[in-house]
Amino acid sequence: MASKERILIVDDDTVTLKLASHVFEKAGYEVFTASHGSEGLQKVENLQPALIILDVMMPDMSGLEVCERLRANPATAWLPIILLSAKTAVDDKLDGFQAGADDYVAKPVSHKELLARAGALLARSRRVLQPKGRVIAVVGVKGGVGVTTVATNVATQLALQEKPVILAELRANRGTVRQNLNISPAEDLGGLLLKNPADIKTTDVARRVVQHTSGVRLLVSPLNSAQDALLTEAHVNVILETLMTQAAYVLLDLPAISGSGVQWALEKADQILLVLEPEAVSIACARDDLELLKSWSLLDRTRLTVVSRARSSNLIAPADIEKELGISVIGVIPPSPEVFYLTASLGKPAVLSKPDTLAAESLVKLTYAVVNHLPVATAAWR
Repeated sequence: MASKERILIVDDDTVTLKLASHVFEKAGYEVFTASHGSEGLQKVENLQPALIILDVMMPDMSGLEVCERLRANPATAWLPIILLSAKTAVDDKLDGFQAGADDYVAKPVSHKELLARAGALLARSRRVLQPKGRVIAVVGVKGGVGVTTVATNVATQLALQEKPVILAELRANRGTVRQNLNISPAEDLGGLLLKNPADIKTTDVARRVVQHTSGVRLLVSPLNSAQDALLTEAHVNVILETLMTQAAYVLLDLPAISGSGVQWALEKADQILLVLEPEAVSIACARDDLELLKSWSLLDRTRLTVVSRARSSNLIAPADIEKELGISVIGVIPPSPEVFYLTASLGKPAVLSKPDTLAAESLVKLTYAVVNHLPVATAAWR
């Protein structure tokens, strides 16, 4: 075995723990034990084992309850679980499988059989890849062009369609998602950025993902910027690897393009929405960003999203922007300052709080285009 896989055995019977530990250690596994359910849950979080073997009948918490808790937690939902029990009736086994167990082994245990079942389950787990969510990166050509507005509304529209979605505000400095959605999470991205990426566990990321009333789950940027907090490539990698197994869609609210962390986030994305305003300075910045994205071989997954934040007679038409930059516009959000001011004060995105407005309808069309990889027909501003 090239590297030892971790197995956690949870049983209140010390004899079973000792014998099973010896069998699995002799077979080349790294074995850890717990004598009751709550201790087992804590060790799962700390050790991240490849497999857990659970006794059903324990004093503080049954193996069935432990199994249900593990399945309810996105960070451990995929953990292979074998239940051990002296109860061998069909109904007892059905209870175990309904709680989420992958296998059910009767006591007294044949250690040879248990070892074989564990090996088969681990092999199956290695073969079957966890489904990966689609990553959609939203990045602005400069600050203040509407990145968070686009990201929060697209994420919310996906949630309204009952699609599992996480919005991750991958910014080392303070962003505006928490203000726009009126949330105050106890933990945020800042705590992860201060850690060595090699020390970040799946549970470290998962517990910082909070639920919003819209149905969107959120990982928000630091409330207070720390001097040592850096969004590195390694941080982005470990965070995204966790989030991609927890949702069908992962929306990234990114700062302007700079640094290896943002570059790596863009490289991990299935689609990139480059947000700009319909005016000359913004278009010039977009041109520079598109050259950079081209050098990273990311141009083929990049589309423009044009957001006008104020009414003006000098707005450049989307068709002219496409002609100027040589890349298609996938979404056009018309001037709607009153709508966005109001929705920010309510803590609810426009697609949820003002669905009948032109701005919300445009964001719904944008979401449909993103999901289906379709271009949106450009239109005049007025």
